[in-house]
Amino acid sequence: MTAKELSERCDSSLSTVYRRTEKLERCDLIETRREYDEQGDHRRIFTARLQRLSIELDDGSYDLTLSTRTGSREFTDPWND
Repeated sequence: MTAKELSERCDSSLSTVYRRTEKLERCDLIETRREYDEQGDHRRIFTARLQRLSIELDDGSYDLTLSTRTGSREFTDPWND
């Protein structure tokens, strides 16, 4: 989706969408590509890389694993990782 499409779907401002997509891109959860029209104008297209999110609960503790097209990452403390 484009930033405008994300903004409309999520009912968020464009600045919020760009700020959040930058964070998601740094975490390798989305990828960005540029698309050009016939006049040479461009727009960024954001595509999800997330394939699977797994949460295991065991006796009061949990493990979180994110799988993307480029690999998997396990989080023992996802709120701080």
